[in-house]
Amino acid sequence: MSKKTKIGALVCVAVLLLAVLSIQFGNTRNDSNYIDEAVSYYKPQGTEIVLIKNGEIDQTLCYGYANVEEKTKVTEDTQFKIASISKVFTSYAIMQLVDAGKLNLDAPINSYLTQWQVPASEYDANKVTLRTLLCHTSGLSGSDATGYIDENIGVAATLEKDKVHMLREPGTEFVYLEATGLGICQLVIEETTGMSFADYMQKNIFDKLGMTQTSFEDSTSALATPYAGLNQPIEVTHYVLTGASGITTTGTDMARFIVELMRYQQTGAEMFTPQDLADGAWCLGITPKTLSGGKMIYEHNGTLTGWNAQIAISPDTGDGLIVLSNSDKAYYMTYQMMEDWGRYALGAAIIDENITGMSQSVKTILLGFAAVLFVLIAWNYYLTKCGTLVEKDARKRKISYMISGLVMIFAMGFYGVLFYMPIIFDILYQQPNYYLFSFFPPFIHWLAAELLVLSAVVVWRSGYRRKKMQEKKVSTKGESFSVR
Repeated sequence: MSKKTKIGALVCVAVLLLAVLSIQFGNTRNDSNYIDEAVSYYKPQGTEIVLIKNGEIDQTLCYGYANVEEKTKVTEDTQFKIASISKVFTSYAIMQLVDAGKLNLDAPINSYLTQWQVPASEYDANKVTLRTLLCHTSGLSGSDATGYIDENIGVAATLEKDKVHMLREPGTEFVYLEATGLGICQLVIEETTGMSFADYMQKNIFDKLGMTQTSFEDSTSALATPYAGLNQPIEVTHYVLTGASGITTTGTDMARFIVELMRYQQTGAEMFTPQDLADGAWCLGITPKTLSGGKMIYEHNGTLTGWNAQIAISPDTGDGLIVLSNSDKAYYMTYQMMEDWGRYALGAAIIDENITGMSQSVKTILLGFAAVLFVLIAWNYYLTKCGTLVEKDARKRKISYMISGLVMIFAMGFYGVLFYMPIIFDILYQQPNYYLFSFFPPFIHWLAAELLVLSAVVVWRSGYRRKKMQEKKVSTKGESFSVR
């Protein structure tokens, strides 16, 4: 066995050991410093975290840049899009009108609508109510409602354009809708009050709570630049159904709303009652979670290309968490911060089973792949050392290296395009700026290292062949003769 082969095998093993250690232990946290460590680990372009204690802002922490190219740092005045957390605002607005006797949670939604109505079908449209819309059991089809250049298209026209219809009997299954449900609630608010949705929210929520830096604007001077993928600045995605995903705000303004939510929950508001229709997994516009020890908290995540956000509140203790970021890389970070904040501030981790399950699945796959590569390297090393594998002659070896090398370069290139370029989502779903890697935990990047090791093994192995039986016999005879 050549010296180069031994060195190559050692390098491959070292890379795999580093991958295993990073995947398994690369994100250990210290409770007292969990925020700094999470930001350092996930490396989002910019982030603002607000901690609420006893119903008041305890800390406001700003990291990174609102605009990397211009070196504009995140400050307390930096605005972020909060994506689906906008649904909590819309739900609160609906509950205002319910409390005022202007709306009924269980009345057919069509009774409030004139511009658009749930189309007739084999399912009972009268069962589509504000309650089923707010707890995602309406049975309606989805509508992304993004990318429309004409901002005046309106909610009704959007629902019509996207052919929103009933897919199942309302109240029979929980299916989270990205835009449709709360977009219809937006239309209900407009038709019930005679005001535009933005004007109603401004007058009855933002102004009343002193949220002076909150609006539905997509282009303000204080708005951070969203970053897709690893570090790609993009335009702000316009959302027509702003009741589902349109609010622009700051951490301080969000804190005012969070404190109001805690006050409202303490009045016994039905908004915070887990709904039987959703098997208790959803309240009216917000997610309930029961922690170990029985403590109840409420949370909601927001994700849109280039933006990530998370809120969590504990009304009984007056504690709250707000995480805002202008980075795709913050997706898993928002959930981890909520988990660690619960452990540190409330004494019990707040676990999102879907995120935890995904992380564990990816970790298992990567560690399993590493184990397979260890065995592959060890086995081929053994076969080489014992003489079962022998080098091809120089010409054939060179050709084999070239062919296998080209194949592996193509395979690695395909992996790079698939995971780190938006072309796949653009072609298949007409969704620009979506990067596959951003849907996975950060240690997915170790897959590239493992694939490189596999490529090295494949190319190296292509230069060897198994010793033929005839060669073995000749070798055996030669060894016997020398002994004599």
